[in-house]
Amino acid sequence: MEQKKYEAPAILEDVHLEVACGILAQSVVEEDQEVESVGQEVETHTMTGYEHSWQ
Repeated sequence: MEQKKYEAPAILEDVHLEVACGILAQSVVEEDQEVESVGQEVETHTMTGYEHSWQ
């Protein structure tokens, strides 16, 4: 079996990028917007009547 020759990775060039606007601009939620789930119904539970003893 022939042995493969490996070389250590090297940085060949530095590239600096600048963007004119936010990349994730469409995923930002403003404070005055309401977010409503289209998934499961929200249920509120209370812990009244719950008892537990550590032993």
